[in-house]
Amino acid sequence: MSTTKPSLFLPTLLMLIGVSVLCYLGTWQLQRLEWKQGLIQAIETQYEKDASKNPLTLDTPPLTRGIIRGKYDHESTFLIGPRTNEGKPGYHVITPLVMNNNKAAGVLINRGWVPLEFKNKLNDLKPPTGKTTITGLLRQPPQTNMFTPANNLESGAWYSINFEELSEHKGLNNIWPLMVYDEGAENKTDYPIAQATRPRLKNDHLQYAVFWFSMAGILMIIYGLRFLKRA
Repeated sequence: MSTTKPSLFLPTLLMLIGVSVLCYLGTWQLQRLEWKQGLIQAIETQYEKDASKNPLTLDTPPLTRGIIRGKYDHESTFLIGPRTNEGKPGYHVITPLVMNNNKAAGVLINRGWVPLEFKNKLNDLKPPTGKTTITGLLRQPPQTNMFTPANNLESGAWYSINFEELSEHKGLNNIWPLMVYDEGAENKTDYPIAQATRPRLKNDHLQYAVFWFSMAGILMIIYGLRFLKRA
């Protein structure tokens, strides 16, 4: 009595699709690895340069260290929070730096962290008057997520940087879409405490690539053991 061998078409098709998807994911991770290594190298290069010789402009890319000159608009200072420093709750102090004596043209400066008690003591945080030079890192403001509360403009509670709301509520119409994190002074006992920490980017893409390629290999082995021996 003869038996009909089951068709290998469908298992083979599914195996090829699975291996193709897994190899695509592995290749994508290798591309991300190359991109991340370039970004890390660019950051390292920034910290090897003399920031005082690198003026920041509107065309400067993010994650660039340099200097920027202007006059603080201390009346538009606001606190954004909650933010922590060494496990303690508090706020980040944000003050626009005005260039060319035009309030509508400037950049937001993250001057650092203060504890919660400064919520009602903004006058104690007035920045220097007159022209000043800031040395810091140009970065994108932190991104919001589904857990970030909406800003309450009436009470002055800011949880995130929203440039449209800043334009409407504080008259800051031409603020750069990036923020400068002031590196501040070496003395960290005074407030605000600078938060311009050196970015440390995670780079796990090689491990992910090895994982996906390994899964592709395992899938082919399983296919061979399951179907080819019976062919």
